[in-house]
Amino acid sequence: MAELPSSCDTDMKKAAYFYDWLVCNVQYTADENYDSGNPYYLYDTLVGRVSNAVGFSNTYTLLLNLCGVEGFSVYRPEGRERRSDTWNFFRADGFYYQADLLADASIYSLGLGNLNLGFCLSKEALGYEYDAMIQQAAPASDATNHDRDHIDAVAPGIETAHKDLPEILSAREALENGAPYVAVRCNAFENYSWSDNFRVISRWFADCSVDFNMANCGDRICVIYPKK
Repeated sequence: MAELPSSCDTDMKKAAYFYDWLVCNVQYTADENYDSGNPYYLYDTLVGRVSNAVGFSNTYTLLLNLCGVEGFSVYRPEGRERRSDTWNFFRADGFYYQADLLADASIYSLGLGNLNLGFCLSKEALGYEYDAMIQQAAPASDATNHDRDHIDAVAPGIETAHKDLPEILSAREALENGAPYVAVRCNAFENYSWSDNFRVISRWFADCSVDFNMANCGDRICVIYPKK
């Protein structure tokens, strides 16, 4: 708390500060030995600087609550095979938003920095389904005013024809003009494997003059960035 800048004088700024701090300072681990070793999530995250999805989420909740921001963790139903099974709600500016630190932490590990693609989203944008018991108690997070803050293009489906959408063309041009990355959201991505999604995205960007890599950020966002 002592490191929180005085300029973080609103709940939104506090939520953004601690989101960025965790993404940039804690390494994500998917090591099964860690998960089965009775980890001390909060200690491992804040002191060891290595944790899993539960550690990221629980620590974010702790930091939010300590600085007076309403926040809590939510969990996916069992059986989902996606990476992020724990994420967060927080309240700012009179609305509830969702945040997926693990999505941005996975992109940060690629050397692209914190892109804030999982921060301050509505349920529509994030798309995660949480446990039925939580659905009964959790507030609606339907404010969409920040859903496109860091998104370059939104595709309505995974059809190849979407390569000619103005937003996709603009994203392709941005890469060719030196952008360090572009982010494309498509709600349909969550219905397919990422290997299938990457093949579709490769067709969308087939005419790009820049060689590129791709990485998923959560279930619905793909980051396209130039090869080094």
